[in-house]
Amino acid sequence: MKQLWIYLLLLLFAFLQTTFVPINLVLLLVVLWAAIRTPKDAITFSFIAGIVLDLLSGRLLGMSALLFLTIIVLFSFFRKNVWSSHILAVLAVVFVSSFFFSLATSIPWNIWKAVAEVILTIILKPVISFVDVEFQGEQPIQLDFRDRL
Repeated sequence: MKQLWIYLLLLLFAFLQTTFVPINLVLLLVVLWAAIRTPKDAITFSFIAGIVLDLLSGRLLGMSALLFLTIIVLFSFFRKNVWSSHILAVLAVVFVSSFFFSLATSIPWNIWKAVAEVILTIILKPVISFVDVEFQGEQPIQLDFRDRL
């Protein structure tokens, strides 16, 4: 019940993405959730987010879930072994996964759309972290700008 807010936000983002906004908002939410929560939480959320997005967009059921799961598993491995929780890793994952998501779903990819998604990620990260702390009562994994190599 403590995580109800993220699922309500997921429904809002999926609705906006499938009707008004040409940016992959659900992908941003999934990557940000993976950046601030544990891999177990991220994998569960990414699967549910993919199913919700497929139901609202009319795509083949499970395709987005499979893409999100792949992205999150690779991101979790990347985060654990390379950069820990570096903000540049999150931005790189958003940019690259935007390209691969567009490629897999036959949606035309635009570099300016990907840049807008990266900028929106920078804006949404503190908001989602703050709301997560307020509702969960615990500190999420911190993202910083320092190198952890």
